[in-house]
Amino acid sequence: MGTFRNRMRELRESHNLTQQTLAEALNVGKSAIALYETEKRQPDPDTLKKLAQFFGCSIDYLLGLSDDYQGNTPLHSTTPTLPEDMLSFVSDRNNHKLIKIIQTIKTQGYSNEVIEEWLLSLSTTLNLIKSSYQTDKMLVQETKEKYKKKSTSS
Repeated sequence: MGTFRNRMRELRESHNLTQQTLAEALNVGKSAIALYETEKRQPDPDTLKKLAQFFGCSIDYLLGLSDDYQGNTPLHSTTPTLPEDMLSFVSDRNNHKLIKIIQTIKTQGYSNEVIEEWLLSLSTTLNLIKSSYQTDKMLVQETKEKYKKKSTSS
């Protein structure tokens, strides 16, 4: 029964995808991908269909019923390539919560323009916080230096 497990892992790795990235693309949990790859769980028919469409192969190929990959164009290759800065942002695990928030806002019906405006506002706020933090840090450093000078001159 290891054919599905092996083919799924090979396809995922050959496309340089982590289990997390594949899970997000298929809208399933990362643990589901891990369980599929260890054969502790089998995907339901809808997930099998998503996997086949995503990788551009047949379900028969995934299940080991055929060795004919069929070479269809995978769904993920039809999406535009992200610019390097966006790709690194999306790949950074620290940003996954923000991405989920954006996805939630999008599913609530907000337009891209509203989301973009919100992100710009968030960016401005974060820059102000960063600037304030750096100013406070400099003041603390200056105070420490003054204190050291006073204590060494006493």
